Amino acid sequence: MTQRDRTELRRILNARFQLLHQQLHQRQSEVQNSIEKELRKAHEEAVKKAQKRTAALEKKVAKLHVEAKAIAAEMRELGIQPGSGRYAEEKLFTYTFNGDWSPIDLNRKIQEAYRKVTEQAGLHKIDLRLKQLQLEEELAIGALGSDEARAFLEKVPDIDKLLPMNGNVAKALESGEVIDG
Repeated sequence: MTQRDRTELRRILNARFQLLHQQLHQRQSEVQNSIEKELRKAHEEAVKKAQKRTAALEKKVAKLHVEAKAIAAEMRELGIQPGSGRYAEEKLFTYTFNGDWSPIDLNRKIQEAYRKVTEQAGLHKIDLRLKQLQLEEELAIGALGSDEARAFLEKVPDIDKLLPMNGNVAKALESGEVIDG
């Protein structure tokens, strides 16, 4: 291979790795957004479930209030009332609850997922840089023939092998594992 061919191959190699770094950064953002969306969806479903159960409880409490009022009215007719009698408006049955449900530490969970994805992407960036240096060294040594140039460029890793965009990412992040393509 001529020096001109090596220079052109190096230029192509650098351009491909620059593109890979950009793709990795983009994929990192996509994975983070996907995980955030999944976390928010899971919390939304939990909030809906809590709201449904709260509504059912409110109906039960309303029935109990009706029953408590009936008992209190009946007992007043008998000349007794709930409480010590010092307070004129003491009630037989009172219950309050908050129907506004919200996630616990959702932002912290999202930030932790972001941190894990960023950490994982950082490891892949280091691997990319090492692979690029190894290929440049191989190129500098001149170990390639012109037919080998195509095979040489095929050694550049694919973004999907570096950081896949699938359910395994979320599972690996939960367990703290690093995904290897």
